Formats: sequence, C-alpha cells, structure tokens
Amino acid sequence: VQTVIPLGFGDVPAQTSSQRWFATAALLLGVVVLVRTIHDLARAMAQGADLSRGSFALQASKVSQYLTLRGFPGGFREDVAELYHEEWRATGGVSDLATLQPLPVSLR
Repeated sequence: VQTVIPLGFGDVPAQTSSQRWFATAALLLGVVVLVRTIHDLARAMAQGADLSRGSFALQASKVSQYLTLRGFPGGFREDVAELYHEEWRATGGVSDLATLQPLPVSLR
C-alpha cells in the first residue's frame, strides 16, 4: 500500500496496527497544530492592522473636530479629510516620521 504521506519513521515503516494508529494520530495532530498556528498568525496580523487603522482614524477624527470647532470652511475640511484618506491608502498608516524619529539624526 502506497500513501501520499508516509506513516512511518523514515526507513522504519509502521508494521503493526497499533504503530499505524499512533503514526496516523501523530500525523493528524501535526495537521491540527499547523492549521491552528496559521490561524493564530493570521488573526494577530489582522488585529495589528485594525489597531493601526483605528489609531489613524482617531487622529483624522481629532483633526476634523479641531477644524470644525475653529470654524474652517467645509470645503477645506473635506480637502483635509481626503488628504488623510489618501495618506492611509498610500502608507497603510505607517508614518515615516514616527518610524524614523528614534533613529540618530545622521541616519534620518
């Protein structure tokens, strides 16, 4: 019997029924662990993106409130909002200034 995934230990194949069951259980456990790891990594990356997006949206909201309270014209406020949206599309919320700020001046 030939399988796609070997159920043995390299050059020593499983010979008894209990060895085959053990190898099959180990194989299935490995698949479950791999799927769970990929799921956790994807969720962590999505949460990181949500935090970045939320932080960026909060800053845009603060600027919008400031402009409204100071009585800036609606067209100007819309232009500023569009600038924030364009910056998000271009950078994904990663600020060059914030990224470079911790570096020594000679490396900026």
